[in-house]
Amino acid sequence: MQKSTALEIIRTFTSDDSARFEDFIKSPYFNKNSNVIRLFVLVKKYSPDYNSQELEKEKLWGKLFPDKPFNYGTMKNLIFELKKLTAKYITVHELESNKLEEEKILVRALGIRNIPRFFISKVHEIEKKYRFEKLTNLKIETEDYLAFMFLIKYMKHAYLRVYDSKLARNEDLQAYTTLMICSFIRTATSFYNNIMVQSLEINFQPEKNALLSFVNILKEGAMDEILKAVNEYSTPAGKYINLCWLRVKAIMKDAVAEDFYEFRNAVYNEAGTLPALELKGFLSGVVNAANMLNSPEINVSKERVDSLKLRMRRKILTHDDGRIYALELLQYFWSAGNINDFAIIEKLCKDYVAKSNDVNKDNVLKCGEIFFKIRDEKYNQALELISIVTPETFMMKVHLRMLKVRCFFKTGEYESFLYEKDSLNHFLKSNKSLSEKNINQLKDFFEKVNRLFRLKRNFDDIEFKILRDELLSNKNYPVWMRDEVLKSWKTR
Repeated sequence: MQKSTALEIIRTFTSDDSARFEDFIKSPYFNKNSNVIRLFVLVKKYSPDYNSQELEKEKLWGKLFPDKPFNYGTMKNLIFELKKLTAKYITVHELESNKLEEEKILVRALGIRNIPRFFISKVHEIEKKYRFEKLTNLKIETEDYLAFMFLIKYMKHAYLRVYDSKLARNEDLQAYTTLMICSFIRTATSFYNNIMVQSLEINFQPEKNALLSFVNILKEGAMDEILKAVNEYSTPAGKYINLCWLRVKAIMKDAVAEDFYEFRNAVYNEAGTLPALELKGFLSGVVNAANMLNSPEINVSKERVDSLKLRMRRKILTHDDGRIYALELLQYFWSAGNINDFAIIEKLCKDYVAKSNDVNKDNVLKCGEIFFKIRDEKYNQALELISIVTPETFMMKVHLRMLKVRCFFKTGEYESFLYEKDSLNHFLKSNKSLSEKNINQLKDFFEKVNRLFRLKRNFDDIEFKILRDELLSNKNYPVWMRDEVLKSWKTR
């Protein structure tokens, strides 16, 4: 039975789930086969891993039916029935934990069964409880809210037209059509963001498709008309949909820095009114937009750290399980290191990594320690730590290489740097998943450090001015590199 779907589902059960599921299958409404109950009672003895040899079909049969010879067909059917019941249980559990879905199903059932008084009172209760203005306190994702309220308003209007057409108001028609558009725009802009981010992270070019064509139509002026209509229905809803649209504008191929700052400023201005989950999404959108725009005017590392600080203030940094994952923490480390914000790395290590149960926790703490050694100018010790860290992803290898180069420069190890530089091409050829943009940035980083080395060893006025202008005109170069070019002038 170890490879059965039933056991695969049961392995996900908490102790509370197991107790509730036992009650569930003992209910004659859901199950009338007492042998399935007996089977589960036997199986649950081997929680939480469920890896015991006692879970073999023949051994379970021997305990269930000690006086009967093993019957493969009967045992297979029992396990199949258990699988159906576990699937039913997680469906019911999910429904009960999704209040919007439960409310929607009830309203639909009341309409189908034609119970007008309860139908109307229930819809009015929902309209009062789930106003857009209350969304910040409801702990509901806006995407789910818009889809839910669209269906509630639609079912209300459709039912009243049949039950009593005099009660079917034009305001409800206006509401459900507007909410439908809002729901669609919210989902479409979110998908657009995902497509564009994917094209940035890996060597992938988004093909022409219906969504991209639709966004281009909106860009030609249709979105302005939609926003006017939405604002007439609800000013808060209009502000929210405008944020969704500004996020799209900021990541279009022809976006400029002004588009980014319009979106960024709108997010930070509305941060206090946005639900927690929405704010997290928009803050991620700000960082993604800065990264995609690749503008010398926008410091991507600073934007990521600013986003992090707001998440920490609003207590929305962690996921629903109370954790923040290792790769996310490392992304913050790299960005904070680029702007020499060692204090935020220290705070992350103290308040988040140290309390984490992540299996990669020790690796993350080592990376934090590397930055602290760099902060304290103990570069050789930082290099020793880099040598014992196990890179979990390709991008982690990239960042560790860059930290190594930083330490080589600080210790004046030009030969070690040249060896690292020479091995770069082989490194890139063996890792073809890196996007062209990231490859160019990495090559440029090594080229600039090489020029800094040469300037440090043999100062030249003309080369200094050229390199200084290049580094200072682009806010995305690490702070330490920009400081070093100025330092070379003072110590020439």
